[in-house]
Amino acid sequence: MAKSISDIDTEIQRLQTQRQAILTREQKAKRDKETRQKAILGGWIMANEPDTMQRIVARLARPQDRAAFDLDEASIAQPDHPAANATAAASGISGGQASNSFEFTPPHGQGEISQFGQPGNLG
Repeated sequence: MAKSISDIDTEIQRLQTQRQAILTREQKAKRDKETRQKAILGGWIMANEPDTMQRIVARLARPQDRAAFDLDEASIAQPDHPAANATAAASGISGGQASNSFEFTPPHGQGEISQFGQPGNLG
């Protein structure tokens, strides 16, 4: 028996709905994985690199981000602000200008994370 146009349109709609549900599920899984990666990296930095953590926190500008670290608006690191000059000095930036980015190089033997989330050599 031949399918009618209406039957085919119904099937197309069903498949499009199914496709969208799959895409939504995949996007959520990707976001969840990325969030977990950020939490792991952030936790490691907080536990093992307090100077790096302080430099990152000093550069937070959004009020909601600063509130997460119990910081007030007045202490936002700016080129003319003492916190920025301290950050710049600590990171080796001359002229009191704090950079928006920095390169992180872990100390020898501390750059790897073991399978149990602890610093150490993997090999």
